[in-house]
Amino acid sequence: MGSTIPTRSWPDHARARFDRQSGSAVMPDFGTKGNLILGAFALVVGLWLAFVVVRALLPADLLRRLLTSEEIAEKPPAAKLHPRKPPQPTPDMPPLQPATLEHPDPGPAPPSPSDALPEAAWANLAAINRVRPGAPETQADRLKRMTEVFLGIVGGLSIEGRDDTAYGHARTKVLASVGSGQFERAQALPEAASAKDAMLGRRNPARLSGVLSEASSTRAMIGDLKSTQLQPADSLRFYREAVALVPTDNPGLLLHTLDRWSQAAIEAGDPATAMAPLQRALELREAALRPGHRETMASRDRLIGLYIELGDLAAAEELAHRSQSVEQDGMETHWGQELTKRFSQIAKAYAKAGKVKEIMGPLITCIERMQQSNSDPNELGAHHRFMGQTAKKLDQLSVAEDQFDRAVEVYRKLYGPKDIKLVPHIDALAFCYFDQRKYADALGSMREAEAIERETYGAFHTQIASRLFSIGRCQHALSDIADAEKSYKQGVEMCETISGGNHADVATGLSLLGALYMGTGRPAEAVPVVERAVGIIEFAYGLDHPHMVPCLSLLGDVYRQVGRVQDADKIEHRARDIATVHSVKMAPAA
Repeated sequence: MGSTIPTRSWPDHARARFDRQSGSAVMPDFGTKGNLILGAFALVVGLWLAFVVVRALLPADLLRRLLTSEEIAEKPPAAKLHPRKPPQPTPDMPPLQPATLEHPDPGPAPPSPSDALPEAAWANLAAINRVRPGAPETQADRLKRMTEVFLGIVGGLSIEGRDDTAYGHARTKVLASVGSGQFERAQALPEAASAKDAMLGRRNPARLSGVLSEASSTRAMIGDLKSTQLQPADSLRFYREAVALVPTDNPGLLLHTLDRWSQAAIEAGDPATAMAPLQRALELREAALRPGHRETMASRDRLIGLYIELGDLAAAEELAHRSQSVEQDGMETHWGQELTKRFSQIAKAYAKAGKVKEIMGPLITCIERMQQSNSDPNELGAHHRFMGQTAKKLDQLSVAEDQFDRAVEVYRKLYGPKDIKLVPHIDALAFCYFDQRKYADALGSMREAEAIERETYGAFHTQIASRLFSIGRCQHALSDIADAEKSYKQGVEMCETISGGNHADVATGLSLLGALYMGTGRPAEAVPVVERAVGIIEFAYGLDHPHMVPCLSLLGDVYRQVGRVQDADKIEHRARDIATVHSVKMAPAA
């Protein structure tokens, strides 16, 4: 007979072992308390799932009102829900008036991805914008203008680029931030994204060069933004970081970024910082392109201009000659003209620095290029005269004569033989003749100038009187004493009639006439003439004026010639005292 096993009387651990051995699945008995706990847990989970579903289906504001038993009313304005903080004025930004913030100036809405920018955008943009407004520009106009700039810069990179980068993922957020007027957020997103892309790209530059390129472009874009906001230090920092990120297999991007960096530095008034990117850009273009390529010429031209601005004229001249050496017949005419201008600028910069000897080299090159390219005659004539003046300072009188003569010929063809604008150039040539003791040539030039002046001013004019004095000097030098005396007297009479007897021009003519009398052995006739000249100068300029020195010296010589030695000593002593005070050379007027 079989028998049953009383399993209930077994211990719990024995029953569990039996169940495992027999393979039976016996559920543990929790009892009444366990069932209650399990049911409560299931209820909580169900309520939570129901809440998640309702929250996903209902709008947030409606759900809030349902939960708080509020009536569903019209949605209040965003400005009341989120009060706007007024922008903090900066030293270079005038404070905004409350009326401007609440009621912007009506007008065409600034370009935006949405129909119009929210009012909060104005204050947000004002907080980051440091651009000084123009005199007639209102605050609203200023914000509209800066919105266009901001959208143009950010939007350009936001519609291009890769999708597998941090910035690519943030691109939609950037555009959305710009569209809603959150400009600070729109500016912060690219900064953070490009930093992540740069970190990723540096881990494997060879494989992730595209990521580095986009990171570089983004940093350069941020540099553009900082530049428009008058933050030059930050702007140049971002450009420098952008250049460092450019991969080696993207020279085009590197050149473009270097150019933007140098331009931003120049616009920020920091030409020294612009030097390094400009030099590197030129090296890259000379290596990658032919030396006479238009881009290489343009890069070299920018560097020449920077050298001139910084005063490194030797480097500028060397670089200009390098451009000239690689010039090609097929090169655009524009760059040839620009190079000619650079040689002219270098010569003028040398003149401004007082380096007279260094002027001639670039100036000669400039004139030669002008003659070969049929440049503007007015410019060519001016450079001939400039070279003549420089040669005269260097005592190269034959070179000066040649250049002054060329200038006269250029202007004679340009203006005509009777134009008054020709006179200063004829005078320059005449005085150059006189300095070389070519008195006959000087007199001929003076007569030509006199004829033009008489036709322009008439026979009775102060300019004609001054011309008669110059003609008299040439005649005196040619020992044509009678004609020289006649010219001096005519000039003095004309000045007395036009300007009065005590005018300084009268004293000039009298001094020349007195010197003529002294030179021809007529000191007695010279005494009253020179004494009157001294009196006029004392009346016109004062007793101790430097103009007194040459006239007093002449009067002392006259007194000594007529035997008035004591008077001569007194006059000469007075002249020396004035000359010492004013550092003037002791020399007679003649």
